Amino acid sequence: MAQKSIDEKKWTVMFYFASDNSLAPGIISHLKALKNAGYHKQANVLAYFDPQTPGTPSHIFDVNSLEKLDSKNDRGVFQPNDPYVRDLMFDKLWGTEESRTGQPIRSLIQSLAVPRGFTLNSPEPPEMGDTDVKVAGKREIAPKEVKDKKPVDPCARMDKPSGPEKSLSTFLDFCAKYYPAEHYMLFIIGHGLVVGDDVFLYDEHAARHSVTLRQLGDVLRRFKNAKNVKNRNFELVSFHSCSMSSVEITSELQGTANFMLASQGNAFVGSWPYLSILTRLFNDLSGSGQPVKEMLKRFFDYIYYNSTDFILAGYSFDLCLCELSEARVGQVEKAIAGLSKELQAGLAPGASPLIRDAVLLAHWKSQSFWQENYSDLYDFCFCLDRYCDELGNTIGNMGEIQKAAGKVMDALLPEKGERPEQLIVRSTFVGPAYQYAHGLSIYFPWTEPPPEKPIIDDYWCYRFQKNSGWMDFLKTYFVSTMRDTRRSEPDPRIPRATQSASDKLKEDMACIMYNSSGWNSALDTTLDDPIKTGPRDPMGEIGPRDPMGGGECACASIKNFPHDTRPRKLRLKRALSDEEKGPSFFDI
Repeated sequence: MAQKSIDEKKWTVMFYFASDNSLAPGIISHLKALKNAGYHKQANVLAYFDPQTPGTPSHIFDVNSLEKLDSKNDRGVFQPNDPYVRDLMFDKLWGTEESRTGQPIRSLIQSLAVPRGFTLNSPEPPEMGDTDVKVAGKREIAPKEVKDKKPVDPCARMDKPSGPEKSLSTFLDFCAKYYPAEHYMLFIIGHGLVVGDDVFLYDEHAARHSVTLRQLGDVLRRFKNAKNVKNRNFELVSFHSCSMSSVEITSELQGTANFMLASQGNAFVGSWPYLSILTRLFNDLSGSGQPVKEMLKRFFDYIYYNSTDFILAGYSFDLCLCELSEARVGQVEKAIAGLSKELQAGLAPGASPLIRDAVLLAHWKSQSFWQENYSDLYDFCFCLDRYCDELGNTIGNMGEIQKAAGKVMDALLPEKGERPEQLIVRSTFVGPAYQYAHGLSIYFPWTEPPPEKPIIDDYWCYRFQKNSGWMDFLKTYFVSTMRDTRRSEPDPRIPRATQSASDKLKEDMACIMYNSSGWNSALDTTLDDPIKTGPRDPMGEIGPRDPMGGGECACASIKNFPHDTRPRKLRLKRALSDEEKGPSFFDI
């Protein structure tokens, strides 16, 4: 398939700066970089900036719009020896705001533009506020569905966009309506982490604080289907955010974007050189028309070179560029589906404990991210492959597991001459903290999240899960690697004490109180099916601690301990069926 070229056709480049907490001051330097890059008449550069400071409105900038109108040249470059400091006050799109004289600021800007021989007709910015406070966080069911008592698809969207999802969608809709083009790129900067623990574009002042992975996919698909966009994919969706380079995200973005640029680990304000990125685009628009992919490789290089200096402050860095064609993404999903199936068989009841130990050791040894909740997928498979060799790949289905891990590694190798159709185009790292990073992570916590976090329910609805079955493996993993209770692991050196009826009752009480939701809400607990156990706590809170912002948290534990201290055979089970009414009881 012929590659797209940089040519004279129009580009619209969008920058969405979500700047909650302490990000806002650092964002100003990025806005300045967009301004100082100059302009090209075949490129619209739109920037959304939400400072998230109470009483301070959000802004949309049409960067260097006046300069483009006032110039006879297609390409505008500010003189490098000119010390003039430029601001974006006249680039901001103003609405109904008035000056001290009572005149609309839009009209005053026009009066400054008309004497120079042109007419400024900038669109009014949309209302960006969160107006859905009352419905935010609630699920709405259509009246007909309630009346007919039809089953509701648990993965169907029945809530309205709100908070940062609504802001992002409104900005993109505005760009699609007023700045149509043949090529689109989107750069997003803000708090990351969209798989599992959702704090992506976190906004502490919104009714719904963050954007989930499914919501992100919905927003991008809405833009793609907008009237003026005409079903075009983004050429690039770039995440200047922490922990956004994952296989789950590549699956969700497939069909909406041609390329994705992101990091598995930390991203820092100032680490992406937007001046260089825009300059590259403008130069290529005026040049010989090289392929879009080659330009994006240059973007990758600029970010890599610029971020290298962060090691001077002690910060490691990683970066990955992916091409999201259906064949490339599908190849990786298929390989992961095969690995998931073999891992489940290897961890099934009656399988050799050596297989469980090999999986645990590979998980423990491989490159991890974000408080041990994510693992570099290639590195996990690499460590697993080595343990299969060491322990003996003739044990159980260990040989099949090793082959499946090898196929995943083959699918995750970077694109090369003999591998022209790989998902990963380029991948790199700087610094020891991410030295085993190979480009894409996968959600791989040590313990099952508690029920008050909708992580598991959300994951079942991911496009990635439907194509890979990874959560099926995780459910098996959570159970098979959980340590037995202390009573089930008697120590011959310590005599086992006999429990009185009072002690048993107190232990029951303690186990109920330890779980925030209580055992009465356990889901189909049985003695023979420990996968369907009750509520669990992840051994510590997981919060939005982000080096791009702030926040406090406690690190998650890698210990998968049971949260019911009683022997498994004495654990709570549901005594009554769903149809029966009455209290549950303890089998003690």
